[in-house]
Formats: sequence, C-alpha cells, structure tokens
Amino acid sequence: MSPRWDTKGGAFVKRLLNWNPALDGATGKFWMTLEDFLHRYAAIFICRLPSSFRITKRDHWSFSKINQRSGGVLTCPTGHQNPQWKIEVKRSVPLFITLTQETNTFENLKYIMVAMVPNGGKGIFKPLVQEDMEMDGFHFSGKPIRQLQVSMDLDLVQPGWYTIVVCAFDPGSTIDFCLCVYSTVENCLSELVRLYDE
Repeated sequence: MSPRWDTKGGAFVKRLLNWNPALDGATGKFWMTLEDFLHRYAAIFICRLPSSFRITKRDHWSFSKINQRSGGVLTCPTGHQNPQWKIEVKRSVPLFITLTQETNTFENLKYIMVAMVPNGGKGIFKPLVQEDMEMDGFHFSGKPIRQLQVSMDLDLVQPGWYTIVVCAFDPGSTIDFCLCVYSTVENCLSELVRLYDE
C-alpha cells in the first residue's frame, strides 16, 4: 500500500471515497493528484460492460478459405463477400455493436471493422460506394484498425431492418471472431440472422 494514503491528503481521500485499507488495499485502487495524472497519462478509455445491457444478440464466425467469406475492405472489388447478418430494430433505441477477434497473440491480430447498412436487411451484393455510406442510418466503426475489438456506440438507431457486415482489411484473412449487438431496452431487436450461411 502506498504511504501516501497516510498523508493528510490521503486521509481526506480515504474519507471521501470511504476507502478501507483492510477491504480495499489489495484491489489496486490508488489516488494521485490531477497534475501527476496529466503528466503520466495522455488518454482515458472507458469500458462498456456487457453486464450493463439488458439484451445481447451474439454470433461467432470464422473468416476462412472454406466459406469464402473474407472479402477485404467493404469498398474493394470483393467487399460484398464478407460475413453479413440481418437484424430488425423494432423501435428507436441506442445500440452498442462490437466485433472482437478471438486470438491470444498480438501478432495474429488483423485490421478489422464493422458497419451497419439501412437496406432492409437484404445484405450487400456489391462493394460499398460513397453513396451507400452517406445514407441516413449508415454507421461504421471507422477505418480498419488492428485491435482486439472495434465498436460502434450509436445514440439512436431508427426502426427498420439493417444489414451488419464485418471485414478484415486483407481479402482471404483467416480469423475467429464474435459479433455482438447490445441494447439497454428489452424486446427492441429481432434475432441476429446470419446471411449466406454455408
């Protein structure tokens, strides 16, 4: 335990946080001045906990040579050959959508992204173009990034059927991953239905 807990400022923070060394000492909790924090850290990341959502729709998939569903970025000539799902949003709700790579090593991470297309859940049959990405209700996680997980935190998604499509940057990539759609509102989503399942 840091000796700073025993200083005058530490005693004040203990009372403020109701911090009990016997209970909290092994949890890794610590305090520091704002000046020290700003000197040591450049960014703060806030994690969304799945347990905070009332509803979760989830599916696992593998990009592989077998199912021929690894078409690269969505705007490339084979972008429409990526894994796709349809889902119905039954009322205006916030959604949190994640795409997670299932790997234990950084070396195996691929550049990935996820998009949601407001096209009646029909799937996409050709590479996306600028016009597709300018449609009302189109959302994407940003350019492909080499991270374990990418996500979309959507404030308000309008009712309707959507196609969710995921991709790795390079066509032909082999990846195990999990797609999840979360909401804080019960009974607002249909099942997550895989398109072109083989």
